[in-house]
Amino acid sequence: KTKSNKFACFALNFHYLCTEILTNQKVTNMRKFILLFAAAALSSLGMTAQQLNGTFDDPWVKCYPNNGSTAVGTQPEGWSVSNVYQILDFILVTPDADRTGNEASHSVKMVNTWCGVSFFNIGATAPAYMTLGHAWSYGDMEDQSIKGKSDGGAYGGMEFACRPDAVSLWVKRLHSEAESTSNKNLQINKEEKASVIFYSWKGSTTSSVKIGLGSQAAPIDPIEMEDREKDVLGKRTPDSKTEDFELISSMEQYIEGDIKDWTQMVYDIKYHSESTPEKVNLIVSSSDFFDRAKMGEGNQLWVDDVDFVYYSTLTSLEVGGAAVQGFAANKYVYDMGVVTALPASINAVAKSPRAKVEVTVDEAAWQVRVAVTNQGGKDLDGETSHVYTLQYEKPETTEYAGYLNID
Repeated sequence: KTKSNKFACFALNFHYLCTEILTNQKVTNMRKFILLFAAAALSSLGMTAQQLNGTFDDPWVKCYPNNGSTAVGTQPEGWSVSNVYQILDFILVTPDADRTGNEASHSVKMVNTWCGVSFFNIGATAPAYMTLGHAWSYGDMEDQSIKGKSDGGAYGGMEFACRPDAVSLWVKRLHSEAESTSNKNLQINKEEKASVIFYSWKGSTTSSVKIGLGSQAAPIDPIEMEDREKDVLGKRTPDSKTEDFELISSMEQYIEGDIKDWTQMVYDIKYHSESTPEKVNLIVSSSDFFDRAKMGEGNQLWVDDVDFVYYSTLTSLEVGGAAVQGFAANKYVYDMGVVTALPASINAVAKSPRAKVEVTVDEAAWQVRVAVTNQGGKDLDGETSHVYTLQYEKPETTEYAGYLNID
């Protein structure tokens, strides 16, 4: 439990991994090695679980739509946003005021935006979103309707080997104030939902997809797109996938109505497998992400302080088969009254199935302590562990001279 011992343990793990990658033919690529190395580092050094750049306060970097050579606006480091370059530039995502009011910090503002030439009614509304993968778009110049051939979305993600319990983010949401539009290809939808989508997986998928701006007169050759979101989530069948492909977790949630003040949203992640993920993606969109036909021009979403959550609290606590009176997940000390002996049966259920629960009986202090420790990431209160204390009282005894006869 000293720093030197942790370093020694880390060094042994590193030596083992180096030997493994040189001798084991099953370790065929550097990605797997990096994931093994990360797992060893986490376990040996007690490092925190993986997080992401969710404050958006660091300087933003240039955005290159469709991984092209033309910069359109900026995006937070580690994220890709849906700014559009189709001959003309269209900025859908911008930095905005931080939810705390700190002038040196930022939030993200997303606005569904008409991309085209309004005078000729040529164009379509594009969804505003951000992703840990890559944003992409395709515009069909001959079919500009909102239900047409134009498409877009996200592919890929970031390397990730942890299993968070939830996604937390602060949001504001407003719909367009316009009542109607004269543009036949533009619609106002005050009922459109914003989207928060998360998933993790291992292996990879591949599909043939068109990106950019095309038409029958100027067709675009499709590219091989790896890990398209609809392929990974099983919303469509990919052209191919690796033998080890597996969807490990997912979460698809929607934000309804207007939210004028900053509000925290917390969405639990559902796990489909016990496997260790290789990649993760998070998509936050001002549109109904998987229903393009419902997209509303001018609908806005603000986002700040996006983070992964690793729970370290209990959902229930029982002593001798009976629930502790007044139990609450955020209440950590309980007065249990006078007993002649400390209980032997404690049943504590953690909110996260991946958290560690340890029960300690302290006879000298007449206490039972239940410690809940997560995977090393932050809980909603910023902590990685919590301790519940059951405080008992030792009965007072008095010795009397003489005899007591009991019939």
